[in-house]
Amino acid sequence: MKFKNTTIRFSALIFSFIILVFVSCNKGPAPANIVVETLPVIDDGGDKVILQANIDGVTTSVNGFLFGTEPEPTLQNSLHIPGGAPVDGRIEGGAGAVPSTPAYYLRAYAFVNDEMHYGNEITFSTGHAIGESFGGGTVAYLFEPGDPGYDASTEHGLIIANEIFGEEIYWGCDSVYVSGATGTELGTGTTNTTSIVALCGEEVTAATLCDNYESDGFSDWYLPSNRELEKIDTNFDILGTIPGGHYWSSTQSVDTLKSWAIFLWTNESEGIPSGTYLKDYGRRAIAIRSF
Repeated sequence: MKFKNTTIRFSALIFSFIILVFVSCNKGPAPANIVVETLPVIDDGGDKVILQANIDGVTTSVNGFLFGTEPEPTLQNSLHIPGGAPVDGRIEGGAGAVPSTPAYYLRAYAFVNDEMHYGNEITFSTGHAIGESFGGGTVAYLFEPGDPGYDASTEHGLIIANEIFGEEIYWGCDSVYVSGATGTELGTGTTNTTSIVALCGEEVTAATLCDNYESDGFSDWYLPSNRELEKIDTNFDILGTIPGGHYWSSTQSVDTLKSWAIFLWTNESEGIPSGTYLKDYGRRAIAIRSF
């Protein structure tokens, strides 16, 4: 079974030793009623989860969570995350998880007087994570509330290609105003790109390079709008695997001779400002696709 690295990983031997010590020091009458309630998890960024449970009827600190990809997780087939002393009857724990796993099984437990008390079993799935390899590229941005196209029930985001197009790529259409390429927001890069390709003919441009790009069977790539590039840039500290510099967007400026280029992978104060530049300037370009 595959798990990402986590700073807390108990072997069955260590766990058994802790239980033995606890039992030796705390053997006594069993509480009348012990209730362990496993609560829904919080998926934090696709590669981390926050685990929660309520424990009533006992204050034991030998408790925690067991979760894995098999039903009824145990010490032998799952990851063990200790919970510690309950606070107002609540225990919590955090762990690494594998992004885009469709089904994890989780149950909390409390060990009291040599007896394991399991909570109800729940299932959960993990979402995508920034930096995850997916859909022919790398997940670069996940839509947030307020973003066009955000859906609370279905995760959406942007994927960047695993390769870039040079440093001397031209936007093209030097003397042509591309009226269909003025979109700035999330979701407008596709329309912008289609308009540029249609109007600029066979000319090799940043838009045509992205439009013709294929990776792992995916061919629906496009040149991102300026806002799409800005959103991707918010994750530069995680995605700092491609060269920094100006990248063409698919957004036409109000000036026929210019279009928008965004400076990626650096703090704005340290780089050359993003803005509109002449279309015959050499810039980098990177293809993206949405999911």
